[in-house]
Amino acid sequence: MRGPRWRVLAWAGLLGLCACASSHTAHRDDPVDITLSQIRADPWRYHGQLVRIRGTVNECQSYACDICETEDLSVVADRSDLCMGIEFGVGRRNADAIAARCGNDRECGAYISRRFRSDAARDARLTTSTVLARYDATCSGRKPPGKEGSDEIVVCTDKATELRDAEVERVHQFRATTEAPFIRYGADPLSEPDAVTADALRGAFFDSLGRYTLETWERDAATPDLFIFVAKSLSAEDKAEFGHDAEGGACICLKSTCRPADWPRRSADTYLQTPADPFTCFWAQHWEGRWHFLVE
Repeated sequence: MRGPRWRVLAWAGLLGLCACASSHTAHRDDPVDITLSQIRADPWRYHGQLVRIRGTVNECQSYACDICETEDLSVVADRSDLCMGIEFGVGRRNADAIAARCGNDRECGAYISRRFRSDAARDARLTTSTVLARYDATCSGRKPPGKEGSDEIVVCTDKATELRDAEVERVHQFRATTEAPFIRYGADPLSEPDAVTADALRGAFFDSLGRYTLETWERDAATPDLFIFVAKSLSAEDKAEFGHDAEGGACICLKSTCRPADWPRRSADTYLQTPADPFTCFWAQHWEGRWHFLVE
């Protein structure tokens, strides 16, 4: 899950080919147990090898996943030298399932593969995990042996991936999205609406999403099981472009009760969710004098 890379000159493109093997063949060789620091010290030594690394995955936002050699989320947020770009694969079992379902239909295979990769990145988000991945030194910032003095150039984006076709072998610790001290996009704060807006949002929520609710839920503002929020105000330009004048929503508590500290505090907390989050959220838009929840 990563943005495109551009390579200059043929040797760079050829070096990257080994990282494109499908996941059901990429994990047949024995992995090398190693740390990110060891790879950084001598990247081309491990180029093309299957490696096993323990680290903490960042928020995996906008096709930018990193794994870091620390469990300190403040360091993870900085994308420091302790971190390395990682791209999650579809997984060995899923690769076989895709092949069985799609056969030679490349469009079908590509679509389902993207879904599996996105799901894998979501499930790894903000976890401390041991992962298997194929290491690609092309964008390590070091030239390959024998080319140190060459004027050949490799151009990589700031989202360049070095750990490819990654697969989580074991999760050691889950964290909630709200624990992340920094979110790259969507960090604008959520706020509690005034009483009139809260009642309107709550009514629209139950009218639109009643099938998701439990009979034991109460509709009054004191219930801890439902969190009503509004997002930042829209500018006049945004209102004209998007066709609505306000955004807000509701979050459902997934456990017996949620404390105030359990609820999301930033817009990204509502959609960059992890298995440790105690809530699930639904967004709404306001137009023509009414709130509309974004569900089919």
